[in-house]
Amino acid sequence: MMMKLNPSEIGSVLLADGWHKARGFSTGESPFGDGAIWFSFTDLLEGGVPGSLLAGPVTSIQSVAVPRSRQPQHSQAEEIAHLLKGRVEDETVHFEFDEIGLELWLAPGHAGWSLARRGDRANARIYGYGKHDLAGNVASAVMGDLKTGDLPGLAASSGNDR
Repeated sequence: MMMKLNPSEIGSVLLADGWHKARGFSTGESPFGDGAIWFSFTDLLEGGVPGSLLAGPVTSIQSVAVPRSRQPQHSQAEEIAHLLKGRVEDETVHFEFDEIGLELWLAPGHAGWSLARRGDRANARIYGYGKHDLAGNVASAVMGDLKTGDLPGLAASSGNDR
């Protein structure tokens, strides 16, 4: 798996001697002309020489940390889709449960997240969760209903729609 990190967003670096708070993290060719890739950053942690420049081969980096404020932000719908193993199309979460296609969307106004069988929005169930609620709470409420057999829509009451 290839991860894309913006070096300028790296806030801390784990080296063999522990975590270092980094400012100005960058990578480039080794100063020794051996073709290796090196890193460098200004170390802001107390304990060493504050403000000292640390540099070395990137292979010596054990881990990096990116402050939450710099991490890519996902929409609430994307987070719910991830939890339900679904996908987002036009701000609607599409997912499957027990071979039944379902969709979950944030209803206009303040009605909250709504769940329906795919294509049957007229018989949707509205949850009391809105755009400021945690995605995990929304996904848990939906899965709780589905796992107990409480499916939305008229066809759910017949019990023989699978």
